[in-house]
Amino acid sequence: MAQTERRVWMEAAFSALRHLPIDAIEKAADRARLTADHPSKIVPCVIAAAEPDMAWRRRQAAPHPASEAALPAPGAERPTSNEVEAICRRFAVGRFSSHDVGRDPSEPAPAGSIRDDKRPSRVPTREDYIRMGVSPSVLDASGVVS
Repeated sequence: MAQTERRVWMEAAFSALRHLPIDAIEKAADRARLTADHPSKIVPCVIAAAEPDMAWRRRQAAPHPASEAALPAPGAERPTSNEVEAICRRFAVGRFSSHDVGRDPSEPAPAGSIRDDKRPSRVPTREDYIRMGVSPSVLDASGVVS
């Protein structure tokens, strides 16, 4: 092609591809280079190669029907007072909490009614580790527990 013919061809190609975004044209042109064997086949190959990407973009831009919404809009639903009370009772919050306000949080909490003397609230000793099944040779090698 002569320079004038190339310019006319480029203007026609740009005009034919004007409806596509530049990133879609670039990706499709890479694919079209592999299949087009003549300049007259380049533009149709680019359009055909860009179609799957453009179809995906159209699907993403389309409004989704309300029936596909996973959850209702937040703030529209309100629990009843009985539901709130049941939730608070189940999770021991609010007036159902067993938290002792007068207790120092840095001190260990009392064991309560379920007390297991084999699981004390203190740093484990060598005997505790042995009772849990740790080999004495492992304890001797670690040197952490004396």
